[in-house]
Amino acid sequence: NGMSIGYGHLIKPTDDFPSSISRSYADKLFNEDYKDHKRAATKIPGYGKSSPQQKAGLIDLTYNQGPRWYKGFPLMMAAMQKSDYETAGDELKNSMWFNQVGRRGPTITNLIKNKGADVDDYTISPVIRQSLQHWGYKITKKDLE
Repeated sequence: NGMSIGYGHLIKPTDDFPSSISRSYADKLFNEDYKDHKRAATKIPGYGKSSPQQKAGLIDLTYNQGPRWYKGFPLMMAAMQKSDYETAGDELKNSMWFNQVGRRGPTITNLIKNKGADVDDYTISPVIRQSLQHWGYKITKKDLE
C-alpha cells in the first residue's frame, strides 16, 4: 500500500498499527528496520572498501529505496567500483532520485563523495545519523573544510 509509520517503517497489509504510535515504539521499529537495511547494504558491490561516511550514504539509500536500488544506478556503481567517488556522487546527483528527495539529496551525494555532512544538522535522516554512530564516526567541522 506504500504507507509508512514512524521513521519510514513500511506498513505491510498484514500489519495492524493504531492511528498513532509512541516515540519509543517508532524507535524500536526503526532499529529493527535499520539492522535489516544495513545487512542488505553490505551486499552492494564496493560497500566493503567504502569509508564510514560512504557506508552511511549507501545504508540510507538502501533504507529508503530497498535492497536492489543500486541496480538502477549502473553508472554510479561503475564509478564506485573504480573508487571514483566524485563521479559516483555526480551520477547520483544527475538522477531522478536526486530531484525527488529534496534536501536529502545533497547530503547523500556528499556522503558518497566522502565530503561529510553539516555539523549538528538534525534535518539529516535518522538512518544516516545511526549509520555514522554505528561506525563510531563523529561529524566534525574539519569534515566540512
